[in-house]
Amino acid sequence: MSARWTVELLYASAGALRTDVETQLVLGGLMLDTQSPEGFPADGAIRLRFIAPELAAVELDATVAERTDSSLCFEVEEGTLGPLRKAIEGAVRAAADIPLVSFHDGGVAPESRPPPVQELTLDKKIAVMSIGEKIQLALHGPREARTFLARERAGSIQMALVRNPKMTIDEVTALARGAVLAPDAADAMAKDPKLGSSQQVLSALVRNPRTPIPVAVELVGRLHPTELRVLAKGTNVRGPVAAAARKKLNVE
Repeated sequence: MSARWTVELLYASAGALRTDVETQLVLGGLMLDTQSPEGFPADGAIRLRFIAPELAAVELDATVAERTDSSLCFEVEEGTLGPLRKAIEGAVRAAADIPLVSFHDGGVAPESRPPPVQELTLDKKIAVMSIGEKIQLALHGPREARTFLARERAGSIQMALVRNPKMTIDEVTALARGAVLAPDAADAMAKDPKLGSSQQVLSALVRNPRTPIPVAVELVGRLHPTELRVLAKGTNVRGPVAAAARKKLNVE
């Protein structure tokens, strides 16, 4: 009888590994979207080896719960997670990552069978980028990349998007309406000569509760009377914004 298989999982960071620990392994299992090699068991005991750049490798006992043509599901006893929990202690949780997976049967040394290269989708590539890399991509990247970056909460990334000359008014408006709009990005839009004169962008900023009140109130004065009359009713807008709209109408 041959020695059991080892499945090696290489993560981009300790934080990405922590995410899998806290979202999957603590619940007793691990699901991988990967194709297993010929001879890999459909059930039974195996070993999982977890690797991240900042950590020493950690191995855990596991059981193959399910195997399909394109995925694997392993069961892991919660009580065996101690070494892995200790290894990731202090790591900052990062976005979910797709680890590189390699399979080693009992007679093959891990060094002799390198992990297969898996092409990550753009959103996964962005998820493991540093803040500096995301800023550079936001400044110069194509629309597909900008769409993913617009979901980032960091004000520095959003401000870089605003400075990207390829950004369309529709994209900026969507960012200005967004639930993750950063106050710094709202201020940058308001101060931009082109964006600060767009009624679409102004309306979105004024109505977004994440826009700082002083910025929103100042922008009210740039809106057309039709929009002011709607804001003055105070429906789904903050009190200071509605008051500023009423004051502007009365002055005019």
